Amino acid sequence: MPKSYIIVYLDLVGYSKNNEPIQIDLFKRFQKEIHHLLYDEILDNDCILIPTGDGIIAGIENIKTSSYLKSFELVVGIIDWTISNDCDIRCAIHVGDVNVLKDINRKNNIIGNTINDAARILTGADDGGIIVSKTFYNKFLRKKNDSLGGKIKINDDWSFTLIDEDTVIDKHSFEHNVYNIILSNKNKDYGKNTKILTKYFTNIYSNDYPKKKNLDEKFLERVKHSAELEFIGIYHPSLPSILNQIDINEHRKIKINIYYAKDEISKQIEEFFGVKVGKLNLKEKSLSIDSIKKWYESLNQKSNITLNIYEYSHFIPFGASLVDKGFQGKGFIHISNYLPRILPDDTPYIEVEWKTNDMPPLYSFYYKYLNDFMFGKQQNILEYKLK
Repeated sequence: MPKSYIIVYLDLVGYSKNNEPIQIDLFKRFQKEIHHLLYDEILDNDCILIPTGDGIIAGIENIKTSSYLKSFELVVGIIDWTISNDCDIRCAIHVGDVNVLKDINRKNNIIGNTINDAARILTGADDGGIIVSKTFYNKFLRKKNDSLGGKIKINDDWSFTLIDEDTVIDKHSFEHNVYNIILSNKNKDYGKNTKILTKYFTNIYSNDYPKKKNLDEKFLERVKHSAELEFIGIYHPSLPSILNQIDINEHRKIKINIYYAKDEISKQIEEFFGVKVGKLNLKEKSLSIDSIKKWYESLNQKSNITLNIYEYSHFIPFGASLVDKGFQGKGFIHISNYLPRILPDDTPYIEVEWKTNDMPPLYSFYYKYLNDFMFGKQQNILEYKLK
């Protein structure tokens, strides 16, 4: 039978960047502090703790009128702990029905959409920030005269300030209304006085969901009006047709960088996957480059387009198309597997679109990978350059 639980999702920022001994020591101290802060609830079997690898999900059973205040005590206690332990935390608080069951280790666990929603809500939290769901806010904090920036009293010990309200859109394109708050306990403030960090779309597409045609249409529409494009792949057989979608009559500056793999890269692919792939289709690569050169040379002389064609010498295990990555609030990335002979046919296409000045995590991850792998210490040979 479902039970009402308050879910506190605590995520240690930058935890995985530490080496393993530091991770182990830090997480042991982190768990010990949480155990201390929830000692009574643990003894009374009123809470369930789930390690997440770099954080903890704490489920506090919503059986008392003051149960939600315990979530505040946990959050501010952990924030105080992070300050003295030279680390940072992100916090999300949600409430809803969950199912309690015995897991494979015969321990109580909680499952359900409430847990999943708490994880997605967390993406809106800044480092050191406290995000609460609309459900939690309406149930426990909503006042008739609340407004952004005003401090609102909860009781003699607690008050909060509503900093921002916005929507986090998860990877399934579901919207989650969230609130960034600052908690005040005995005249000490906890949280971040910032706008909600992330408002972005992350969509993952297999061959069937949705049809690839829909993905291509959305991607090509972004290409049409872009000001900066980067294409990274093995030999780009479809790139000439993509470039033809650019609206060159909008009289704007357009910068295009195209990266092809060097001819001998098939050996690296074989080493990477441990299977023989044979030689790459160099004829198709050559035809693609020739087509792009002809497209560029056919442009109106007045067109303000800069085109660079490069070759990279180190294998990248995915293809990527980056649209307006250098423009705040406009970015878009389209990532796809370009080795169907090796990887499963249903390897997803991934796209990320964002509307804030901050890059979303998935984009940051891929772009950092590209920088470290291609544009970092391993200098790549530039073979072609047109201007």
